[in-house]
Amino acid sequence: MDVVKSWIKDYRGKIINLKTPVKAFHIVFTVNDVSLRIGEYPSAEATYRGDEKVLIEILKGETRGPDEVRKGRLKLWGSLNEALTFERIAKTIKV
Repeated sequence: MDVVKSWIKDYRGKIINLKTPVKAFHIVFTVNDVSLRIGEYPSAEATYRGDEKVLIEILKGETRGPDEVRKGRLKLWGSLNEALTFERIAKTIKV
């Protein structure tokens, strides 16, 4: 969790949205916890929108968001810096 703490720094937490064509989730990172919640958060650091398969590949570290955007398989809104940091953390902690 040290990598998450260094990412959050002085903030209360970070939130990443994951949206498929039929479902929405958000991951909440705090200094003490990481949780997956149902629904879309209105002001997340980054929002990933794509097929479930693509989102799972990103979470597993098998591909990267920017690469999937270039392929047309993903849309990404918000801070690219936050998204890339999230992907690095997800790959490290095996989300």
